Amino acid sequence: MARARQVLVVAADAAIVNSTLSAWPMRVLRRIVFTLAVGMIHASALEAQSVGLAWDPNTESNLAGYIVHYGTAPGVYSNYITIGKTSAYTVTGLTVGQRYYFAVKAYNTSGIQSALSSEVSTVAAVTVPAQLVGPAPGTTLASPRIVFRWTSGSATSGYWLDVGTTPGGTNLYSAQQGMARMRVLNGLPMNGTPLYVRLWSTFVWSWTFSNSTFRSLTPAGAGLLTSLQGSKLPSPTMTFTWSAGVATEYYLDVGTTLGGTNLS
Repeated sequence: MARARQVLVVAADAAIVNSTLSAWPMRVLRRIVFTLAVGMIHASALEAQSVGLAWDPNTESNLAGYIVHYGTAPGVYSNYITIGKTSAYTVTGLTVGQRYYFAVKAYNTSGIQSALSSEVSTVAAVTVPAQLVGPAPGTTLASPRIVFRWTSGSATSGYWLDVGTTPGGTNLYSAQQGMARMRVLNGLPMNGTPLYVRLWSTFVWSWTFSNSTFRSLTPAGAGLLTSLQGSKLPSPTMTFTWSAGVATEYYLDVGTTLGGTNLS
């Protein structure tokens, strides 16, 4: 299922650098968007991280590609990556906790480049997806009403919950959760079938998910233990007892006809 992307948009005012031999009327890069990508999930601040960039594509027929520039100081780009005709790129190998600054140029088939786009920056952060903690994954659900709870994760900006009877299925429930960390679901099946829960976490640009599997309880009726069926009751006052069965509650009818309720 497609997830809505949330992006930070920064206007760009790049001017075109024209060659004295051949002018290339390439349109300016109108905007550049950046977000933290899911990247590699690490707990150590010394590990590598990735940042996803995206921008409005140019439409000129002689567009050859883009150059992504980045560095650790404003306007100082010690690194650059030449990429093809794609309007999105993920820069990898970054250090968690370090602020990086990014700008993009376009170039054509003659090698003429545009000026740099406006600069955007972000701190490469540890991204950890949320995990379902209640009920404990793998347990048997004893009720059609279940309260699902999950951790906050790290650097998350929202959650999405899917519940179905097939892996990744959504036939029982599928909805965005905002920043909520619990959801009550009613009417879940109670027939012994497995239930598959997929909890999505968004990191502004990308989504990642964790899966949990449960099994619904198979109902089994309770049985009377007080006396044998058809036996005579020894007293006008009777205490009825029954086996637990596999149930969430019980209802007792007593009458003078089969299925009757005139006595209770």
